[in-house]
Amino acid sequence: MKKNLWIILLVVALMVVYTIYEANKPQPMDWSKNFSVEKKGPYGTYIMKDALPYMFPGGKTEVSRISIQEKLRLNDVNTPEVYFFVYTYFESMNDEAEMLLDYVNEGNTLFLSAEYIPDTLLAIAGVEEMQDFRSGVEYIRGFSEGGYSFPSKSRYFKLDKSFEGEILGYVNSTDMPNYIRLAHGDGMIYLHTNPIAFTNFYLLDSLRGNYYQRVLSFLPSDLNVVWDEYQKSGRKGQATPFRVLFQYPALKWAYILLLVGGILYVL
Repeated sequence: MKKNLWIILLVVALMVVYTIYEANKPQPMDWSKNFSVEKKGPYGTYIMKDALPYMFPGGKTEVSRISIQEKLRLNDVNTPEVYFFVYTYFESMNDEAEMLLDYVNEGNTLFLSAEYIPDTLLAIAGVEEMQDFRSGVEYIRGFSEGGYSFPSKSRYFKLDKSFEGEILGYVNSTDMPNYIRLAHGDGMIYLHTNPIAFTNFYLLDSLRGNYYQRVLSFLPSDLNVVWDEYQKSGRKGQATPFRVLFQYPALKWAYILLLVGGILYVL
């Protein structure tokens, strides 16, 4: 019996040492394109969250972690606001798109930067389709001192004859617009095709760090800001206890140690 006890204590001691090692070893860089305001990796938008109040000093900034439907149903703010969506894919149901359009029609602003935008919104904007272009240089209207090169492929809008908006940015030439603005009712819709320009990596870049500022310079600075986080991270409150535990290495290994120790004790 005493021999078994010493074996258990030895195993537990080894687990403690291993847990301390795992909890303190350097974590690998997260290179995933998550666009989350909670992520400090290259393709998170943690810095963007802090930059928004400076870009819109006349309004308030809010990070929304609920669905579009819930947010717009609960919305009772009379001050005009801009609803930001920055992600690789913009996913919305038809009823959500209709609610967003009604929201804009009432005098609010929709800003959408994504590589893939639903056909519903493209049709409303007078865009036939989105096309790819490699090794393009991006320009912002009104800023003549050079363009911006991004390592990823460029996307641009193929405009329909029905397009009645403005071209605010383009790839190589105005025939390849990648940033457009159009009126919808009493509000405005901004569509942009390069969401990685809003990530931590490019906000800190010495050559491309002011690109996002120029993109946002076309929006009124007194708008309230709603930054959507729901499409990227889901509802903040829906995380289970186990998801929280395994999110932090120290808690994860402490839980594993507790579980293994319990099993050994029973044995």
